[in-house]
Amino acid sequence: MSIGKIADLVRKYYAAYESKDRKVVEGLLSKDFSFTSPYDDHIDRATYFRKCWPNSENIRAFHIETLFENDSEAMVHYELEPKSGAAFRNTEHFRFDDNKIKEIEVFFGSLPNGALAQPQALSEDERSKKYLCLVYQDPEKMEALSPSELDTLVAECVDWVDELEKSGRHIFSAGLQSIRSATTLRKRNGQLSMTDGPFAETKEHLGGFTLLSARDLNEAIQLATRLPAARLGSIEVRPVLESTVDLTDPIDRKIAAALRRKNRDAIQPRQVGVTHATAHS
Repeated sequence: MSIGKIADLVRKYYAAYESKDRKVVEGLLSKDFSFTSPYDDHIDRATYFRKCWPNSENIRAFHIETLFENDSEAMVHYELEPKSGAAFRNTEHFRFDDNKIKEIEVFFGSLPNGALAQPQALSEDERSKKYLCLVYQDPEKMEALSPSELDTLVAECVDWVDELEKSGRHIFSAGLQSIRSATTLRKRNGQLSMTDGPFAETKEHLGGFTLLSARDLNEAIQLATRLPAARLGSIEVRPVLESTVDLTDPIDRKIAAALRRKNRDAIQPRQVGVTHATAHS
């Protein structure tokens, strides 16, 4: 492909998101298109439209800051301006084949103008959006830390929680004891079984979690990237399931429908009492 043609296709792709024109995006993507981000591992075209296209409703504009291209690839750095919530920057790598976008890989960036360092106060509606950050750790890496290294890591994690608390985004955090203390329960055909240890034999195990409020998923991810524990493992960020929000996953929709039949917004007591955040106020 000629230089300039790729840039035109990239700009057309972002413009279609701004105008909410799905048919244009469908025409730009190859049949074997794949999409990768910190949240998605080479998902196919159908999954991409199911998971990612609904996000177009909250997009006001893409402001492209840098665009490099060659005969089959492009690298784009942009600031995304949402209709609600804080703006943020991402970098995306495009691969092309026969005038079609064959692959996109997203690298999450930072909030502009120090927005992450000094987050704006959340409105009451935004405060209701909750996200769970699940922290997975590699036990071997944890055991290899010296006492001073562990002190530094714990101090940095505490500072991260304190910053969330100051910004009004923190709901609850807890670390978990070693997987050696875990017990796994299973109930099949009325029979209960118990085994020592975690549910699955994996290299990384759940070591703790934080429940936080954020304007949207992008802000939740940006906040989670600052958690120092990510250096020794990984962090999974997931929205809390509520029956009052738009859901795209079929299983989520089924659970939400069941909750509505029980007149519940979420799986929690109908009247929530004193919370962790207010217990000491």
